[in-house]
Amino acid sequence: MEEKFRKWVTEKEHKAAGTVYSYTNAIKKISEHYSQFQGKRICIFEIEDEQEISSLIELYDFNGKYSEFGNKGNRTYINGLKTYRRFLSDKPKARGTSTYSGSRNSSLRSESRNTLLDHFEQELKVEAFEMRNSYELFFCLERSIRDLVKSTMFNIYGEGWWSKVEHRVRENVKNNLEYEFDTTHTKRSENKIDYTTFGDLRKIINSNWDIFDSKFERNLNSVNEVMIDLNRIRVSIAHCTPLVDKEIQRLEIRIDDWFDLLK
Repeated sequence: MEEKFRKWVTEKEHKAAGTVYSYTNAIKKISEHYSQFQGKRICIFEIEDEQEISSLIELYDFNGKYSEFGNKGNRTYINGLKTYRRFLSDKPKARGTSTYSGSRNSSLRSESRNTLLDHFEQELKVEAFEMRNSYELFFCLERSIRDLVKSTMFNIYGEGWWSKVEHRVRENVKNNLEYEFDTTHTKRSENKIDYTTFGDLRKIINSNWDIFDSKFERNLNSVNEVMIDLNRIRVSIAHCTPLVDKEIQRLEIRIDDWFDLLK
């Protein structure tokens, strides 16, 4: 079953080799840990009952009896267990994917891009290629969080929801708008939310937790923990610094955590 799991995670969830290894090892570690408390050998890879795995997840997830162990390695252990449950049901977690139109303009842009890439060393192009998945994941994540913030605030406060955003965030957005206005660049967006930073989005959620509480399964401390860690990873991505395998794994795990937090 272990080999089938490895293959499924690679082919169906498109996880990096390091993440597949980490999740496989995590399941083995939980097997060892749980065996100690049951007084008998238990191998999770021999369990094919989803309900039994769900019961284990409750024990090792947030607030569970063994949550401290499940949270190890930035929750690698519990995420490995949850991935195993998806494997048993053959329901891979959906990821954001890029789609490109077959239009003439798209083809021209692609041709122009390839020509410009010829100016750079092969080593740089390899690094960029290896970073494409991390950038794509964070692009989808940040855009989705902006949509969540905007829709939640709009549903409560209506068209004037931006006035309910705390002063520091509105000032930051104002400065970003003024900076852009002083350039000849095309305006980024007509929506002020698109001028917020990832940190700004966290501040909006924090200062309006009374209306965001219903959107999450966990408390504000859990939301902050995940968002702060994601913001640290974002710095490297935004500043074009290659992520080592461990940080790529951390990004994937923390994005898993984010969707676990959402209702």
